[in-house]
Amino acid sequence: ILMDYEINGDVMLITAAVGVAVNIIMGFLLNQSGHSHSHSGPSENSGITGHGHGHGHGHGQNSLAVRAAFIHALGDLAQSVGVLLAAYIIRFKPEYKIARSEE
Repeated sequence: ILMDYEINGDVMLITAAVGVAVNIIMGFLLNQSGHSHSHSGPSENSGITGHGHGHGHGHGQNSLAVRAAFIHALGDLAQSVGVLLAAYIIRFKPEYKIARSEE
């Protein structure tokens, strides 16, 4: 295995940082879409003591699909953080590159 290659640490760092940001945004959006419901209290004008209750819970397939997508985004985020760490090491600690002498 030849170790005479160069990795552009700047490009890798930027790409990894964008990946982390996108996965954070995706996780946030997917988490928000799984919790959409609203409650309304008693109507002050009507004098009725009951309450209105509007739910946007997505029971069934749709909710399961959103949950699975959220978990997938978390996995991607973990992977992106690992790549970001590797990019940081490559960019700022180039001496950590594995060096193997030819025998």
